[in-house]
Parts: sequence; structure tokens; C-alpha cells
Amino acid sequence: MNKFSLVILCMIVSFASQGCASKLHYVGKNFEPSQSLCADALVVNLDAAGCNAIYYGHSPSYNAFKVRCVSADWNNNNNEWISYSFFLKPAGQDFEVHNDLFMLCSDISSSLYFLNENNR
Repeated sequence: MNKFSLVILCMIVSFASQGCASKLHYVGKNFEPSQSLCADALVVNLDAAGCNAIYYGHSPSYNAFKVRCVSADWNNNNNEWISYSFFLKPAGQDFEVHNDLFMLCSDISSSLYFLNENNR
């Protein structure tokens, strides 16, 4: 696991544990932004969609850091933030983009892709 993946992992674990520990979600007045606008936007949108439990980890099939909502305040599979999987890659790293991944965001630190695994 490279330094970027470790930073993102720590950030998500921190936000997710705060959200699970109380009725407050993990994005609020004490939100600490990362060095990636894409990663921050992902966390903010997952929170706004009602996600309260997140799966995160390395995806060997895509060689990327995978993030997915696994539990939400309500069952809304029509909400992309709840139903899609997201993959973060450090900027500048060679990355074979699979045909089923679509770029959502790119900044100086990372690129964010999404995949609708429900329609595979």
C-alpha cells in the first residue's frame, strides 16, 4: 500500500468512525479536508446521501483504492453515491482504465472513477 492509499484510508476510517459513533455524520463543522478535492467530494457526497457505513480497501482487480457505501439511512438504490463503487488512484500513477470504469473527478493529488456494480 503506497503513502497516498494510507492517507486516504486513515481519512475515511476517521470520518466513518465518527459517523457510526453518533447520530452526527462524518462531515460537519470539524471536517478536515485532505489534499484531494476528489477524495473530499466523495466523502461529502457519501455523507449527504445518508451513507453511515463504508467499505474501503485495495481492489486488486482494478489496482486502486476502492470505496463503497454498504449501509445507508434509507434504502435508495437509485442514488449513485449509495449504489456505485468508487476507485481512487494517485495522480501521475500509470493506471489501466478498465472499460467499465468512468472518470468522475481528477485533481492534482488523485483521480476518482466510478462503477455501477449492480448493472454488471
